[in-house]
Amino acid sequence: RPCPRFAQILRPSPTDTSPARKTRSAMSGTTGMAVEWTDLHLTIGGTEALKDVSGRAATGRLTALMGCVPLRHHSAAPQAAHRSVAHECPLTHFLPHPSCTPLRASLPSRPSPSGAGKTTLLNAIAHRLTVDSGHVRFNGLAWSKALKRRVAFVEQDDVVYPELTVRQSLTYLARLRLGLDAAATKARVEDVIKTLRLEKAADTLVGGPAARGISGGERKRLCIAQELLVEPAVMLLDEPTSGLDSSMAQITVDVLRDLVRDRGICVICSIHQPSSQVFHTFDDLFLLNKGQPVYAGPVEGAAPYFESALALECPAAYNPSDWFMHACVDGKVDVGERRSRILADSTARRATLASPEAAGGEAPTLVEDTSARYMLPWSTQVQVLLAREWAIRKAALWDWQQLYLHGGIGVLAGLMWFQLGYNERFIFPRFTAVFAIYIQWVFFPFMDSLFFFPMNQVTLKKELGVGAYRLSAWYVAKTTASLLPFTMWPVLHVTILFWMSGLVLDGGAFVVTLCLVWLSILLFQSVSLTLSCGVPGHRIMTAALLLLTGFFLFLGIFIPLEDTPIPWIGYVNPLLYAVQAGSAIVFLWGPPHECNDGVTEATAFPEVCANRPGAVVSNEDALERLGVWAPPGVSVAVMIAFTVFFRVLAFRLLKGRMTEGAQGGPLAALMAKLRPGAAGAPASEAEGKAAAAPATSSEQARAQSSLRVPGGRAERTSARSQVSSAPGGGSEPDIEAASAATPRV
Repeated sequence: RPCPRFAQILRPSPTDTSPARKTRSAMSGTTGMAVEWTDLHLTIGGTEALKDVSGRAATGRLTALMGCVPLRHHSAAPQAAHRSVAHECPLTHFLPHPSCTPLRASLPSRPSPSGAGKTTLLNAIAHRLTVDSGHVRFNGLAWSKALKRRVAFVEQDDVVYPELTVRQSLTYLARLRLGLDAAATKARVEDVIKTLRLEKAADTLVGGPAARGISGGERKRLCIAQELLVEPAVMLLDEPTSGLDSSMAQITVDVLRDLVRDRGICVICSIHQPSSQVFHTFDDLFLLNKGQPVYAGPVEGAAPYFESALALECPAAYNPSDWFMHACVDGKVDVGERRSRILADSTARRATLASPEAAGGEAPTLVEDTSARYMLPWSTQVQVLLAREWAIRKAALWDWQQLYLHGGIGVLAGLMWFQLGYNERFIFPRFTAVFAIYIQWVFFPFMDSLFFFPMNQVTLKKELGVGAYRLSAWYVAKTTASLLPFTMWPVLHVTILFWMSGLVLDGGAFVVTLCLVWLSILLFQSVSLTLSCGVPGHRIMTAALLLLTGFFLFLGIFIPLEDTPIPWIGYVNPLLYAVQAGSAIVFLWGPPHECNDGVTEATAFPEVCANRPGAVVSNEDALERLGVWAPPGVSVAVMIAFTVFFRVLAFRLLKGRMTEGAQGGPLAALMAKLRPGAAGAPASEAEGKAAAAPATSSEQARAQSSLRVPGGRAERTSARSQVSSAPGGGSEPDIEAASAATPRV
């Protein structure tokens, strides 16, 4: 029987369910929303992750969500056998005592309280996954896109930018999500910083593994602050104290407690083995056991409930949360009358949460102006994202190592092709010098963008999930900002090599050559983006090396293309057009080459040079002999066409990957179909669901193994296995919904 205080919490708020009133207008004065979930049921891989779970979280109260999984094949006999020793030492004895025998080290280990359905329940409440049955109501309202901005979700993993300060992180996100003027944005950011007690760290870099920054507790509070910017009515946090020491965990929970007190919002936290002080900071407790509720009520009523209703008295000086975990893990709540009592209380609790659907009605929905899906227009989104990218990248633009690298390569190449003359024997060396210029600016931009999507996947899905910007705005800003280092280092390299080798003594040819280098950088960055967005992470490097090898081999330099079995392949090789355009500029803007006499030195142009002292090889003849057949204008036009094609293709692959939530994207799906034995169904339902999750390859492997290994953390997989993809308006309709389930890395 729920305790009287919790019975008051369970009392549903009045709702208007009359047929004439199926919707409600936005409640401007409401600061929080009570959340009710009724009969939530979810099966993943044949395992019931949630079993008819019902409960309620009130506004202005901090609710802890805890869970555990019993030991498999539990019995009391093994434990008794382990403890069958002559004497047990008192706890005060740290050294061997002659009158007692220490307990054996083989006491059965207790698994951590994972796999019970905590994260699954949080994701179900936030509509980040689709449940088999049941309903979630926010102040009696059914879920709609209008509620998306009112429900905040803080993942267990910190999604932050290490290169920004705390204030910068919040300011840029506030500009994207709020759409306010500069003064209002600054005021909101300062208010959130003060609320989350981040004043001392406001101007400190967030940092990461490579650079020291703010503390772990401050990082967690920064993640909370990012969601608090939009003043949500409900905040869901997945283990906000994990990885923190006891003091940092207490500060984090204290901040959440003050938040619900001051703003009256509803906060639900899944919590992992809290200390006694942290545990008693919460107002309410919702305890799960194998996906089924055990207790729901005030924290202070949990121990009396276990003692009176379940006959499980918490020992003196024992952390109640640990006692509850141990009682569930040892299977004490799953036997006899205790289980019957828990089921009866769960049924009584469900009766207090009767939804309109149960009475044959329809739940009302929240109505807001959704004509403007985003707070900023597309162009302003690009400007803000470019400003953020500049703040992230500006410190790393000047790098002495890059200076030594590109300057050194330019000097070495300049020494190799030093001061080429205009004799016939310098025709081919001059051509290979042009090739040396472009080969460097194929490799570096290509490799730089190869992991464009895997490196940004987590933050992109998080920010798309909250509707911060359009995917196209992010794509344009991100790919443009990534070109910043390639605006100055080519100038250094090309300048050194161009003038040391004496390719052509003409300033105009140098400027045009530099422009062609920049165009080739843009082209091969686009090719690399296509691989990054269309090929799974563990196959990207293999595909990249094969593609680069094909680009370099099929140029006609090592063997004429017409002598190969596939001579047409040169027409689809973008590097061929870059080399042809560069060669045409160098040769056509320079003087002709003097002939060899054909007697003391052999000539490759006997029809022009034989027995003709003073004859010269025209630039057109030299280009024809080198296999340069395309005029410069045609080559440039083809390069531009390739750039546009690959850039658009990369975006389409990225959009499809974000919308479908597929691990490998469209290209990976095609490759999977072409693989032998891949045409059949997945080996198991669990593997099939995990394969569809929007996660990295390592995450996918962990998710599948957790479903197969007894006692694995199936709830982590469940949050990614069934991503809701409800359609919405706009030109990019399903990306927000598909991006809501942020992966773990």
